Amino acid sequence: MRGIARGLDYIARELEEDYAPHGNLKPSNILLGETEEPLISEFGILNLLYAKRALLYSSYGYRAPEKELTKKADVFSFGVIILEFLTGKIVEKSGIDLPKWVKFMVREEWTAEVFDAELNREGRRWAFPLLNVALKCVSHLPEHRPDISEVLEKIEHVLNSEEDYSMSSPSSVEFS
Repeated sequence: MRGIARGLDYIARELEEDYAPHGNLKPSNILLGETEEPLISEFGILNLLYAKRALLYSSYGYRAPEKELTKKADVFSFGVIILEFLTGKIVEKSGIDLPKWVKFMVREEWTAEVFDAELNREGRRWAFPLLNVALKCVSHLPEHRPDISEVLEKIEHVLNSEEDYSMSSPSSVEFS
């Protein structure tokens, strides 16, 4: 997740003036390089097909509710990818509205039950704080979503924190 956030942040910073949102961010567009670093594919294809942007941006489940091509829409898509990682649910195969399902589970205080049983020990250690990051990314309103630089900063903080996060406390998830 950190590598994907780094890639999106790099693109946003380096192409600040000419930035065009990815618009089709989903796991099948994240490839792994030789050293297993994530590589974001299909970026820039929208510039070639400018007139057909709305048609390309059609990946159900990853599309932001506002259905516009913006940086905040890419943040929403990235949030869905984080939720897939944490829950083990695949949006493309199931058609589930994953943000809605996770928010329901958290609201009903079944927070620990959203996590995939196959999460390894290290993954469980970071599950609650990463869930918090993902929930902010999938906020319904774009103005409530963080910028990708903020998302990267939060992920870096989670991974570099010495605090041991516990799976026992649903209150670890800030949800409104």
